[in-house]
Amino acid sequence: MDPKTPQQIRRSKILLWAFNLAAVFAYVLIGRLLIQNRVIEPLAPQLAMILLIVFIAVSILGLLVLLRLRAKRHDTTQDLKNQMGLYPLELALAESMVVYGLVYAVLTGQMVPLLIFSAVSIISLIIAHPFKERQRITEPAPPGTATPTLE
Repeated sequence: MDPKTPQQIRRSKILLWAFNLAAVFAYVLIGRLLIQNRVIEPLAPQLAMILLIVFIAVSILGLLVLLRLRAKRHDTTQDLKNQMGLYPLELALAESMVVYGLVYAVLTGQMVPLLIFSAVSIISLIIAHPFKERQRITEPAPPGTATPTLE
């Protein structure tokens, strides 16, 4: 594998982030089309409420794990390879919330929960964005030290 500079890793992360953000909007569009076309009959209200509670609980758990991974990413003792390895997991956790909203919307025929889960997903993606990494990466290395690379 070619060595990667911190700038290349950051660009890769931003590209992954942008595609995940675009996917959120695609899920909303798909949800709207499926709801308009009434693909399936809506769930019973009691079952829909249980499903909503489960999806909210799993989303909260995902957000907590995302925050924990985000804190780990700012740990300067981690090497670049480990930071890049965990980043797709952060994005998957952030995007999963809109998937829960899409499933709920399709099963219940309600668009509002999809929009709420989408908003939470977008906020989670903003949390996962590598904004602060630019400062760490662009700082010049002290004289006599090697620039970190990813193998």
